[in-house]
Amino acid sequence: MHSVWNQVEINVFGDAGGSEAVFNPGTSITVTLALLDGSAAAPTCVAGEGSTGETNNLNLGTCKGTAPTGLGIPEMVFSESN
Repeated sequence: MHSVWNQVEINVFGDAGGSEAVFNPGTSITVTLALLDGSAAAPTCVAGEGSTGETNNLNLGTCKGTAPTGLGIPEMVFSESN
């Protein structure tokens, strides 16, 4: 039996101790993650389920998991802005 990850938390957070990463007004980012885990299943986005105490001043926009695309790789795409 193989051990595998079943969740991951990714974002831009403050450095440590509950700190906040502060972005300039008008900042917008879009993150695309390619998930190379041998599965063809679309990943699931779960907002507000993180475990870190660090934050940022961005607001989470849409988050979407997609089944394999033309490259045959499931992806997760999310945006944030302020």
